[in-house]
Amino acid sequence: MADIVYRGNIFYRGRIVKGTVTVENGIIKGVHGEAYSERAETVLDYSVENGFLLIPGVVDMHVHLRGLELSYKEDESSGSAAAAAGGVVLVADMPNTRPQIRSFNVLKEKIKSLKEKCIVDYLVYVGVPSRIEEADSLLSEKKVAGLKVYPEDYHSPILGECVSKSLEKRKLVVVHPEHPECLRETTVPGMRWRYRPLRAELESVAYFQEKFGNMISGIHFTHITSFETAVRARALGATVDTCPHYVLLNNSYEKEYGCYGKVNPPLRPKTIVQGLLIALRTGLIDCISSDHAPHSLEEKQRSFMNCPSGIPGLETMLPLTWTLVEKNVISVSDIVKLMCRNPSRILGLHRMGEIERGYVASMTLLKLGEEYKIKPENFYSKAKYTPFENFAVKCRIHATIVKGKIVFYDGEVIANK
Repeated sequence: MADIVYRGNIFYRGRIVKGTVTVENGIIKGVHGEAYSERAETVLDYSVENGFLLIPGVVDMHVHLRGLELSYKEDESSGSAAAAAGGVVLVADMPNTRPQIRSFNVLKEKIKSLKEKCIVDYLVYVGVPSRIEEADSLLSEKKVAGLKVYPEDYHSPILGECVSKSLEKRKLVVVHPEHPECLRETTVPGMRWRYRPLRAELESVAYFQEKFGNMISGIHFTHITSFETAVRARALGATVDTCPHYVLLNNSYEKEYGCYGKVNPPLRPKTIVQGLLIALRTGLIDCISSDHAPHSLEEKQRSFMNCPSGIPGLETMLPLTWTLVEKNVISVSDIVKLMCRNPSRILGLHRMGEIERGYVASMTLLKLGEEYKIKPENFYSKAKYTPFENFAVKCRIHATIVKGKIVFYDGEVIANK
């Protein structure tokens, strides 16, 4: 007897078909025809409802779950609940916590918190440490996805050794693509794109090309904001991701929403956004990530110069990206590639990113066509604000299944560690 049987629309081998998926012991036992019948503990039967679609589980390769001394912003429990509500089955957590994950002791503490509190699957990145010996220990940990390089790390005396060691261990190197020598700040909302210019991204790609040469093919430039950055990075063999806010918003939203629209890299003018949409539509973007970066309301209500950058995105990433399907900018196949298959491949996740026999039974069930508006007060995240408040979307997360366990269903998180 199976643990779960799903019957209905499935994204299977590049197209939407009607069929049946059976799950046993956290693994997809089989993908069958619509008429297939098997007893199961849980039956999800949507065979007569066309508005539902089962896709491979969404993998978000750039999130900030905070925790440790920043738990007042977000913690592994609230952040992973937000992930589940957003259809995300695995998060890759960033190391700019407090204290930052640049030592093995902090890494152990972080992984302990994730293991105890996280209701979705997880990986964690580590930062560039002060000693190369520490890098070896950090990058040897099984749950470490790779090395994250921030602008302050560009001139670290051991950056080259750390990047080499990460690639030797087949770990990802994720780069924040803003060269530190190009960055300034302003007190004027809507103008940060001039002070953190597009040149900062292009100089970042050039810097890593010059410094690492052929090794750049193992480097991933995250949350890029332009067509030009995508072209240059992909031409070198690197991979890239962008975020919904960079393709759906522009600097006018920063001007309107102030700190709620403040993010790094900054929101850019419409012409640059249009170019990024072309990059997305033509396959130059490998992945969509959320860059979920929660802060407290008190912090985001400070003056524009002093408030921290970042917006929450785990619960809105998939519904917002689906608006591009509604507008015929991208296809359902592109959604699966950008949010499921490619992130799984880039992170080296074994047997994830597809609905296939023998693959991990981590899947996302969507309910499509019913319009609703984004309401941050309903977020599971502690960060109950967004520049996307009242945006109309037509993709609702109906269920999130992680390794054969339903962790979110019909509006409610139902899993506890």
